[in-house]
Amino acid sequence: MGRDRENAERGKLIDRKGCRPTDPMRIVAPVLFALLVFIDSHVRANIIGDLAGLGGDSGKLAKLEFRLKESFYVTAVAWSPNGRFIAISSTQRRLVHIWDVKTREVIKEVILGSAVPYYHDVSWSPDSRFVAFCDGPGSILRIYDSRDWSLAHTIGPEHAQGCEHVAFSSDGKQLAVLATNLFIASVGDWKPIKESRLHKGWGLAHEFHAVEYLPYTHTILLGGWQFHNVSTTAKYEGRAAGHVWFLLEDETEPHRDIQAYSTEDRGGGGVSTLAVAPDGTQIAAGTDTGSGTVATGMVTQSVRMFDVTSGKLLGAPLDGNLNFGVQTGLAYSADGRFLLVGHEEERTETIHIIDANSHTVVDVVHGSGSIYDIAADPSGPRFAAATGREVIVWSVSGQREGRNHSVRQVPITMGVPHGV
Repeated sequence: MGRDRENAERGKLIDRKGCRPTDPMRIVAPVLFALLVFIDSHVRANIIGDLAGLGGDSGKLAKLEFRLKESFYVTAVAWSPNGRFIAISSTQRRLVHIWDVKTREVIKEVILGSAVPYYHDVSWSPDSRFVAFCDGPGSILRIYDSRDWSLAHTIGPEHAQGCEHVAFSSDGKQLAVLATNLFIASVGDWKPIKESRLHKGWGLAHEFHAVEYLPYTHTILLGGWQFHNVSTTAKYEGRAAGHVWFLLEDETEPHRDIQAYSTEDRGGGGVSTLAVAPDGTQIAAGTDTGSGTVATGMVTQSVRMFDVTSGKLLGAPLDGNLNFGVQTGLAYSADGRFLLVGHEEERTETIHIIDANSHTVVDVVHGSGSIYDIAADPSGPRFAAATGREVIVWSVSGQREGRNHSVRQVPITMGVPHGV
C-alpha cells in the first residue's frame, strides 16, 4: 500500500498484472489517435500543435495548414508567385533556405557571407524564375535562377552597399534595391537603369526602410521617416514623421508623398513596412508601435491603409492599442480582400486579418513567437508567417484562387494611376 500511495502521489498508474508504473500517455495515446482520425484537419493541426507545445492556432476565417520547422529564428519569408516555393532567411544565420511547398523539404540552401541584419529582405520575380536577397554583410545582392538554382547575377557594393530590401516590378522588367542609395536595374541583363541618392539632396535628414513597386507601373514606393521642423527658434530642432514617397519611372526625386503618420511627439512613427494591394489602388504602412518614451513621445499609431490616388486615410483599426508591437509582417492576400498584419512582440504573438474594404479586423490568429514577416501565396488563399523558429502556413476561407481573379487594373499615365 505504501508503494501504491507513493506511485499515486507521483502521478503514475499501476499495471495490476505486472505491478509496473505505466505512463498515462500509453493509455491515452491510442484513444487520442483514433479520435484524431475523424477530426477536421485544421482542428487536428491545432490539437497536435498544443500537445507538442507549439504555438499557432486557427481562427474564424484563417485555418492552420502546416509548419516548416527551422533550427533558427526566421525573419524573412517570401512565397514564389507560382506557389511552389517559400524562401526564408534570418538575421541570426548565414543561410537562405528554399522550401518546396508540396514536399515540405528544403531543396536549396545558400550560405551567405554573413547574416543580414534586416527583416523581409527576400523577393521573387513575378514569373518565379529569380529570387533575390541581400548578402555581405549588406553590401551585395545575390540573384538565383530557380530553374537550376544557379547564381544568375551579383550586384556589387558599388550599387548595393547597405542593402536592406529588394523588389521586382509586376511586369518582371525591373529590380529595385534599397541600399545606401536606391538602385534600379533591368531584369535579365541586370544593366543599371538609374540610381537615386537617398541621403543627399531631397533625401537629406530622411531615413528609408521599405520599398515596393506600384502594380502595373514602374513607380516605386519608398517608406521611411522625414524630419519636420517644429521649432520656431532653432532650424534643426524638430520631430520625425512617417512618409511614403512615390518615385516615377523617369524621376530620381519623388514628385509626391503621403504623410502616413503624425510626428513622434503626437503618437506617430516612421514607416517601417509597406504593402500594396494587388490592384494597386490601396497601400498599407506599418510603424514602430509601442516604441519611444513618455518624455520623448510614445508611438501609439499603428497599421494604416491609404487610397493611392487621393492619399486619403482609409482605416487605422489598431491605432491606440499598445498590446501589439511593431508591424514587421505586412501583406495583402492574393485577391486583395484582406490585409495580413503581424507584430514583433512575444506576449500575444498576434496576426490580425483586416478586411481591405471595411478596414476592420475580421479575424485573429497566433504564431509561436514574434511575427517577423508575412507573405501571401500569390497563387491562392494561403499565407505564411515567419514566427519563432518556424514558418506557419494558414489558408483564409472565402478567398478567390489566384492573384488576377477579379482584380481591377488601375489606369495609368506616365507610370502612376490617374489622379496621383
